[in-house]
Amino acid sequence: MRRCLVPPHPQRGFTLIELLVVIAIIAILAALLMPVLAKAKSRAGRVKCVSNLRQIWYGTMMYVGDFNGILPPWRAGQGDRMNNMSACHYSRYVVSGPAKTKAPVDVYASNWSWQNAGYIYACKYVGDGQIYFCPAFKEGPFSASYYTPLLTTDDGGDVRSSYLYNPRCKNAGNIPGVPIDTHRRYQKESQIEPYRLFAVDVIQGRTFWAHMQDNGFNVLFTDGSVRWAKADNQVRTWNLDGSYEGVRILDLIFDRLEVAAKASR
Repeated sequence: MRRCLVPPHPQRGFTLIELLVVIAIIAILAALLMPVLAKAKSRAGRVKCVSNLRQIWYGTMMYVGDFNGILPPWRAGQGDRMNNMSACHYSRYVVSGPAKTKAPVDVYASNWSWQNAGYIYACKYVGDGQIYFCPAFKEGPFSASYYTPLLTTDDGGDVRSSYLYNPRCKNAGNIPGVPIDTHRRYQKESQIEPYRLFAVDVIQGRTFWAHMQDNGFNVLFTDGSVRWAKADNQVRTWNLDGSYEGVRILDLIFDRLEVAAKASR
């Protein structure tokens, strides 16, 4: 019996039009998903910042309990200058010492000058120092990668945080008729007022705004809570045009951020 051979069907590939349609669909889906993914990534970074700031607060309270109600100073042993800052940006410093050297976990180590939140690291109230750095900073003098292994000083012998800690915001002259006072608002636990700004994402000008993509800042309050403060047009203008360098501008920014964060409660 003769076998009846049926020729196979020829294999059919995608046409050029079909391929273009598939590519167009993928491009559209990617365009729709990118903002969502970017927002999710930003939100994850903010969650990490919230955790950092809360740990800084808990470490501060443990320090206060062991040092008779005294808050970590700007720089100990400076007399009246211990909490009297000529510029508010000094509140971002953690420690100064020999260049390119890992900071010891010892508040009394010679040749080392602890500052601000750095004291809670030196007194062993926090871990390896990761809490001092916002994940939004991938590189540069406010990033964890700049001081690895943590906390290794830079070429100038400094370690800076990406948060302003207990900044000078008592009154640097922004309230007319009130004597200028550039001391920190809080030097002792007894001075702490309810729900006021205690720490905030670093404000450093045009290129170092940690959360520029979200137009705002994480604010740590004196009850240990952390709130997101959306920066209004005035704050963004001050930050972007370099006005933060003025003596009084940061006080005004802190006041406005307090109002914005309270409104988000």
